[in-house]
Amino acid sequence: MNSVNTIITDYIKNNLSPKITEKNEIKEKYSKLSKILVGDNFQSGSYARFTSISPVNDLDVVWELPMEILKERFPKIFSVEKIIYPNHLDVKEIINDLSSKLKIEYNNVARIKPQTHSVGIYFGANDDDFSIDIVPAIPLQKKNEYGECLYLIPEISMLSKIKRSERYANKLEKIKWIKTDPRGYIKAAQKINEINDNFRKATKFIKMWKQNCKIENNNFKLKSFHIEQIIYDVVSKNSNHNCFQIISSFYFQLVARISGTSIPDRADGTIKIDEYINELSEVQKNKIKEKNLQALSLIDEIEETEDDSRLHDLIEKLLQKKEIKEDEKHEENQENLELLDISHCQNPIWPIIQTSCTVEIKCSAKNEKNLNIGEIKSDDRVMNDGWFLKYVADVNNMPNDSKIYWQVVNTGEDAKIDGGLRGNFFKGRDLSGTETNDQRINWEATKYKGKHWIECFIVNDDKLIARSGRFYVRIIPKRPKQKIPYWRRKYR
Repeated sequence: MNSVNTIITDYIKNNLSPKITEKNEIKEKYSKLSKILVGDNFQSGSYARFTSISPVNDLDVVWELPMEILKERFPKIFSVEKIIYPNHLDVKEIINDLSSKLKIEYNNVARIKPQTHSVGIYFGANDDDFSIDIVPAIPLQKKNEYGECLYLIPEISMLSKIKRSERYANKLEKIKWIKTDPRGYIKAAQKINEINDNFRKATKFIKMWKQNCKIENNNFKLKSFHIEQIIYDVVSKNSNHNCFQIISSFYFQLVARISGTSIPDRADGTIKIDEYINELSEVQKNKIKEKNLQALSLIDEIEETEDDSRLHDLIEKLLQKKEIKEDEKHEENQENLELLDISHCQNPIWPIIQTSCTVEIKCSAKNEKNLNIGEIKSDDRVMNDGWFLKYVADVNNMPNDSKIYWQVVNTGEDAKIDGGLRGNFFKGRDLSGTETNDQRINWEATKYKGKHWIECFIVNDDKLIARSGRFYVRIIPKRPKQKIPYWRRKYR
């Protein structure tokens, strides 16, 4: 059997990376455009960073507006201190001049679509076909750590093709100019890939996953550039990871990564490239979490599988490209994941009194390989068996001589048959069943199919002074490991 990593890297090379024919065609198209543009220009975006996937549907070209033209046509944008004020800059005249020139040069070969702050060259009948977007830019005196210029570009240039069209349609909305570092992102991607050449491979894999998730459901709003920067961070901190380890680490971190902004923009540290996360609805975030959980389950299966053809199928399923053959499907419906019989749940034995003490349960999860998927919320995801959950009682205003008790209530046939319904009160314990030194901490392992809960109780002087409320967990056992016949292992 080939290693999981070898199969994945071969798959990326053969199926996700741009083909030679694509590269040659893009090279030819860019070469022609570069000769037409007056002034310096360079390729930008994912294609320039070698993280784009096949088929490549667009190429961003940053066009440095010649300073002599700017000074001649727009003297107001320069202050006495020679600082540029781009809000006084209306490049419509320059854009129109360029568009007219491009229409002559390309004639019937492509459609030229001028916008207020860019020019699009469309080579197919539809806007989804391959296109080049020319973005005007003003080089600044400030340099990045690689000694290359930062630029001012229209803010709209940072949006996707679809979002860009929506902004152009709103003619009343003023388009700002922002500071950016496209050359810096290109150089940083190059440097990290020199350290570990799995950076670009893993990025392509996750981008294809994201693309297919979005095709399936348009509420999947994770952004490709965000993906790339998360993987950049993973590789920076784990330079020896192979491709499969980088991919796995991405999925284990993703829930935490969409809980808030964390990645500063290279050109302006006050701006976060993942600020869009704050604008996502709970439905949209839950869609990302749902797909991420499916991916984690498949990562587990991939690690356990010993058959190459099965591995190939699982990789494509992970990429949301295909379903496993009908007779091999793992039934992952969510039937019977509601609360069933809870008659075994004991009632609190302590009288209740009102105090200022409060308690809330925090939960995180890891697997047997010690990979952590971050914080888990009550009832917000379906989990597989085989995970280890660390529950922490976040207590406020608790008297010093108080005691902490936990209660786990399992439901469903699996727990009933195994004698694991529980429902009693106990002190916090670790995974071996030994009481923890810090009673605010209790460990549990996911095991039984169904919906279950855990609750924390604070007792002082034999009186119940605070309780957390139920923290729900839903569990579906993962697909059993497939056994390979001896003769297949021996003679493959």
